[in-house]
Amino acid sequence: MKKFYVLLSFALMVLGLQAQDITITTQRLENNPELGLKFRKCEEYHVDIASVQAALQQINKPVIKFELALSDRKVTMDFIEYNLIKPTARLRTNLHPNSPSEVINPSIRTFRGNVLDANGGFASMTIADQYILIVYQIGKDVFYLEPTVIGGQTNLDGNLMLYKTSDVIISEGFKCASEQSSQFKKENVPTQNVDIASRNGTCFELSISLACDFRFVNQQGGVPGAQASMIAYLNLVLTDWETIDLGSDYYFILSDMFVPMDIASDPFSASTDFNSMLSTFQSVAPTIFTGPFNVATAWTNRFAGLGEAFLASVCMASPFNVSSSFYGAAAIARNSQSHNLGHNFSAGHSSGGYIMDAGPTGSIDWESNSERAIATYAFLQAGCLSECKSVNPLPDIKFMAKPDSFGCVPLTVQFKNLTTGGTMYKWEFPGGTPATSTDVDPIVVYTKAGNYDVTLEAKNPRCSSKLTVLQYIHANDVPDPNFIYGDPFRDCVFEFFDQSLRGEVWRWNFGDGSPIEEGEYVTHEYTKEGFYDVTLTVTNACGTKSIVKKIRCAKVPTADFTADTTWGCASKTIHFKDLSSSNVLNWTWSFPGGTPNGSSVKNPIVTYTQPGVYKVKLTVNGSVYNATETKEMYITIDSLPIADFLANINGFDVDFTNQSTNALSHSWNFGDGSSLSSEANPKHTYKDGIYDVTYTATNACGNTVIKKSITIVIRPIASFKTKTQTGCVPFTVNFENTSTITATDFIWTFPGGTPSTSTDKNPVVVYNTVGKFDVKLVAKNSLSADSLTSTEFIKVEDKPISDFQNNVTGFVCFFTDKSIKASKYYWEFGDGKTSTLPSPSHNYGVEGEFVVKLITENFCGFDTLERRVAIYLIPKVNFTSDVFKGCAPFNVNFQNTSSIDVNDWDWQFEGGTPNVSKDANPSVTFKKQGKYTVKLTVKNNNGTNSTTKIKYIEVVSPVLCPDRPNKKKLKVFNNGFSSEEDQLLNRIDDAESTIIFPNPTDHIINIMGSGLQSYELVDFSGKQISTGLLAEGLNAVDVKNIDAGVYLLKIVSQNERTATKVIIAK
Repeated sequence: MKKFYVLLSFALMVLGLQAQDITITTQRLENNPELGLKFRKCEEYHVDIASVQAALQQINKPVIKFELALSDRKVTMDFIEYNLIKPTARLRTNLHPNSPSEVINPSIRTFRGNVLDANGGFASMTIADQYILIVYQIGKDVFYLEPTVIGGQTNLDGNLMLYKTSDVIISEGFKCASEQSSQFKKENVPTQNVDIASRNGTCFELSISLACDFRFVNQQGGVPGAQASMIAYLNLVLTDWETIDLGSDYYFILSDMFVPMDIASDPFSASTDFNSMLSTFQSVAPTIFTGPFNVATAWTNRFAGLGEAFLASVCMASPFNVSSSFYGAAAIARNSQSHNLGHNFSAGHSSGGYIMDAGPTGSIDWESNSERAIATYAFLQAGCLSECKSVNPLPDIKFMAKPDSFGCVPLTVQFKNLTTGGTMYKWEFPGGTPATSTDVDPIVVYTKAGNYDVTLEAKNPRCSSKLTVLQYIHANDVPDPNFIYGDPFRDCVFEFFDQSLRGEVWRWNFGDGSPIEEGEYVTHEYTKEGFYDVTLTVTNACGTKSIVKKIRCAKVPTADFTADTTWGCASKTIHFKDLSSSNVLNWTWSFPGGTPNGSSVKNPIVTYTQPGVYKVKLTVNGSVYNATETKEMYITIDSLPIADFLANINGFDVDFTNQSTNALSHSWNFGDGSSLSSEANPKHTYKDGIYDVTYTATNACGNTVIKKSITIVIRPIASFKTKTQTGCVPFTVNFENTSTITATDFIWTFPGGTPSTSTDKNPVVVYNTVGKFDVKLVAKNSLSADSLTSTEFIKVEDKPISDFQNNVTGFVCFFTDKSIKASKYYWEFGDGKTSTLPSPSHNYGVEGEFVVKLITENFCGFDTLERRVAIYLIPKVNFTSDVFKGCAPFNVNFQNTSSIDVNDWDWQFEGGTPNVSKDANPSVTFKKQGKYTVKLTVKNNNGTNSTTKIKYIEVVSPVLCPDRPNKKKLKVFNNGFSSEEDQLLNRIDDAESTIIFPNPTDHIINIMGSGLQSYELVDFSGKQISTGLLAEGLNAVDVKNIDAGVYLLKIVSQNERTATKVIIAK
């Protein structure tokens, strides 16, 4: 680390000439990077500790003022020195029972005090040879200036690190070992709670012994440093335990100390955790300490965490705890020891960032349950604990204010300190200037009105006490007047409510000339609407002040009206009259259905031209408020009625239904000479005929008349029947008309019939197609008609159509009926057996082909179907083709000649396109010269069979197939050749025939033979001219003695026959 050289100068000041007795001037060092791993923010300094010690030797005052000058700020503190070490306290460095003891490091000095800044709190300082620790509080932040710890070693050269508690980086997982330790016993925890206030003011003095392991000694740089560190930590712990919140001050005084000089002197070297070290401490304490104690702490830095303690053990057999400086920061070490002492005083764990939290927090605050537990335990163990000695008794705080504790601002108060037993004082004046003071008798000014607390804390080298007098200062000011008001019923009766501050007398002027009234709450009624200035004057001992507010008095108007009439016949004019309250300024009328439909005059005139019932609405406005009056169905307007009616004729009875509008009475004249009727909806019986019915509708506005003609006649009813509705094509139906006698004319409709329509009364219709057909009849007379439709009335059938499918398995044939319209079945299986089942099965027992006959029947007739059925365990397989030999491309049509039960064909064509096929009769093209094999595999339901014909197809060489496009085709006659010869003749082609040359020829025909062939030359009459056998290869046939003409040269082999036209020219 790059180091800056710093100078530290101390100036000894003459009391009264300077505020501070010692000023410390510092210069920063560059931070060691390791500090960034422990602190979010930290500053590193260098201090000449020996110079500080020397300066302190020159001052002999009970209170010493320090100024700590840092790089960018100054901190001023008051300190008093007090000795934490008993005169009889001794140091031991060896485990041997007879080893000598010595005086504890005499250079160690301890101080406590206050920070003099406005937000200052406590201050603490411990100084010794090569060691200094200063801790101070500003606001809620606690700052530590202590020897730098780098690599686990404490610096002894005056290098210091400055940080605040909130900047300590605390890793998760560090816990108090007491949380789960079996040593954390609770049998001594008191069950009685004691009010903390009952113990307030007590000061307990507790002797404490301190020890450490050798690893702690190494961390602190040796035995002297270990002593200084443990006492410095205890000095900090005292600030945690001197608080009224614990019910008493707890003053710890060092009775003995053990610091091992080497590893051999360390009784804790074999400890593996806090628990084992605590057990060892309990065992060796009588040996390593020379005198009695109330509680004892052993320090280590070997284990991470807060340490471990025996619960509720002060004044008991095991008042021990183990605390840890593992973090290398006094903030955590202080937390560790205070925490473990809390366990010794029976406090359990808390949460929320307090001293007794299970993990390290660096806090200086106690949670309320911890405070109560410690105070209760101390009360119950009071016989064991010693109160503070009279050499430094608990300060008795008293003070008074001059000239008085109340008055008007600015209020200046001279405080008189009447405390006894105090040497250092800290005042707190909330709301005052200054807000704090360390003067014995301070002067404070209060500039704002209010009631303020005063707190005085007094300290001496052993004890401290604190007193807060609530609302001791009463600073008053002239009143701050204010009020609120309201007119809850909007009738100008106002309520006034005082909202002033510091008022004692309230006087109200309402601004309307009425008398002045007094009180915090008053009411006042204004007789006229308008604006008024209301004045509130407020008075107290410090003066008088007024406030004026302008208010508005406005009353809610009342809306009402009437009309000269509320009924009339259209068109009707009505006069409306306003009856609203007198404070109305304008009117808004609404007249639905009227003319006009709205108005703003006070008393409007409105005309209604249409009949109806109408509402009227009036809205009136005052100066501020408005009101509305709505009268529903207020105006009724009538008109002449509109006469109308309906007549529902049912035979000779007629039901009349009144359809009039606005009619109040009714008069009916039925037109047949009968008496009149006044019913609204009468019923009347007529005779046949045509009648004029007159209806008169009447109301207060007059009457109207309507006349309608009605005809009374009997309506015909259509009806028909037949002897039968079902028959076979052609189906003749005689329809019988059964309509009522009132019908005179008829219209028939016959979909699907012949004829399709008719006007005969009883028509005859023929149906020539199968189906279901509707029939419709319309029967009418001169006045009315009736229609009847019978859906699917006629059903026409036909004789059955026989059909079936069959499926063979072994010798058993399964027949499936596929017939249409069959109702009965008769089967003949071709072997003498029969069946009448629709879909029978039959076991033939032998192979063969059988003619199966199916006869089906329905009521229209019979139908017969015969079909050949093959029963083969494996199918018969064979095929042929239309040609066998020819020139490429050679097209061949194959014909399957297998048995009829075959249902699957699998062809393979060597050299063919396609080379396979599933067709029954495929067509294949052979494109190259050669002889090709054809194989056919067939299947039926029982099995598979195949046949292979070797070199069945021959494609000859292109050399032997000359291109002769102009060659004339020969005519082939029907001359009695065999069917095979006819086939050969029919396949003769100019380009494809037996391979011969030359052709035409005059003496020799060369024939290309393939062995086992014969030839025959015939004329077209079938006469044989020449015959012979052909050898393999080229054969020469002599034709020079044959007459010129056209002949057929037939070549026959074992598998094929061909015929070729040849011409012999001379």
